[in-house]
Parts: sequence; structure tokens; C-alpha cells
Amino acid sequence: MQIKLADIFSLNDAYSTTRRVTKIAPEFDGVLLCPENVQQGGLRTNGLFKLSKKEKPLITIVTVVYNGADFLEETIKSVISQSYDNVEYIIVDGGSTDETLDIIRKYNDVIDYWISEKDAGVYYAMNKAERLSSGDFLNFMNAGDLIFSDNVLEEMSEKMLSSSAILYGDSVIINDDKKLWMKAKAFSRLNLLLWSTRVVCHQSMFVRKSIFPEYDTRYALKAELDWYFQLLEEKNVASYTNTPVCIYSLGGISDRLFKLEMTETIAVMFRRFSFLTVVHAPVFLYKIVRRVLK
Repeated sequence: MQIKLADIFSLNDAYSTTRRVTKIAPEFDGVLLCPENVQQGGLRTNGLFKLSKKEKPLITIVTVVYNGADFLEETIKSVISQSYDNVEYIIVDGGSTDETLDIIRKYNDVIDYWISEKDAGVYYAMNKAERLSSGDFLNFMNAGDLIFSDNVLEEMSEKMLSSSAILYGDSVIINDDKKLWMKAKAFSRLNLLLWSTRVVCHQSMFVRKSIFPEYDTRYALKAELDWYFQLLEEKNVASYTNTPVCIYSLGGISDRLFKLEMTETIAVMFRRFSFLTVVHAPVFLYKIVRRVLK
């Protein structure tokens, strides 16, 4: 498709998601709009879309939320305030019963697409979001997560011009009002066996849509770990940048369901590397002892 400069225009220069829009629908392997019998909205429903260019890749940021009214608005602001101007923003809500939808509708004109319907859990919602995305790279910044600074996507976009299929950086973890810099480790099978998802924060990863695997929904909490292994199975090139990408607060569902998290971690390890599961045992035992002694 030959896209002319005149086909792309600014709807509102104030936001990262409204500086480069077009009335030309993208051609991509996915779903543009969901059936009309669900609650949905955003720029797409008004015939406005995003397109990628070789020198300016389209970055899709996804927020998955359920009853997250207390945290969602700050997440949205961290996305739409980015200096980079080719950003697609998708929100998938699991049928919230609090004020979440009021907040989403407040930002209807700067969100590319949002949908609200009941689903079977966070990883079902994330798989749905991937099918709805049309960007070159995807990143998940869920309710309560923040992009570290307004220049993060600008910096990452420059690295997206390389052949790397996976880009990742550091994270800032908030725990009991203390900010801790979490430096990402090398993205490798060995490190995943030793450190599980502590290798890199999921919110600090950008993955090409063309190689994006589905999350295995048999896991309620650790499908993310299984997804990491899937990425490595295809021998995709991963590039690290030593700058923080996200601000992430502890105290989520995996912290509250510690036993299930540990059980699923071992289940993922055993299924993929049965005889090597013992490598992860010291870390597993350390976490249990630390939790008991708290």
C-alpha cells in the first residue's frame, strides 16, 4: 500500500496517540473491531487508525484492567504523554463494575480502541489484545503500571529499526513506598531457570507482533514465564537497553496468591525441562523461607 504524507494528519498535537492518524484502515493479521454487541469505543470506532512506516515503527501499548479505577488514569496519562508520535493505545477491560469505564470514556478521544466484556482472566484478555493490535511492537502496561518517563518510547523506537525481535530494559519497583531499581538480567533459558520472571519485568519488554506467541491460559499467574520460554524457543534476537522502561508496584495478585504462583512456576519448569527443575529449587525454597520468616 502506497501511503502519502497527506494521508496522515494530526488530530491533536497534545497527545502521543493523536499526532499521527489516518482514515486508511491498516492491513494486519488480527481483528480491527469486535462485534457490535459489546461495549467498545475509541478512535477506531470513528474511522481513525494508525499506520506504520519503515523509519517510524508503530508501537502498540496495551492496558488490561478489571476494577482498576484507583490506578488506571495514571497509567493512561503515562502513555498519552509520550514524546513519540506513532503510538497505538488499546485497553481491554474485563467487565469492570467500579468506575473503570467512566475513566476509559473520559479518554475516549485519545485511546485507539477499548473494549469491555467479561473474560476468563488476565491472559485471555492479553491474547485478545494481541489480536486487536496493529503495531510493529507490543508492550503491556497494565492498570497501575507507568511508563518510566515521557521519552521512553522515543528511545525504544530508535532501537526498533534494528533486526531485534525483542527489546527490553530495566524497571523501577515500588515496594512499601521504596523505589528499587531492578536491573534486567540477560534474557536466556538459564537465567529463567534460576530467576524465573525476575529476569526482566514483563512491562519492560517490547516484542514484534510478527513473532508474538499466545499466552498459555492453563496458567492463572505464570503464563508470563511460559511465554518467555516460548520466545526463546524460536531463537529470536533480544536486545537490552540499560535504562528503565516501567514503574511497577508490588502487591498484585501474584503476591497475594504466593502458593499458587510458586506451584505454577514449578509446573512451567517441569513441563519444559523436567530433569532441570531442580536448578530452580534453591530459589523456590528461598522464597518460601523468606515469606514464612516475614
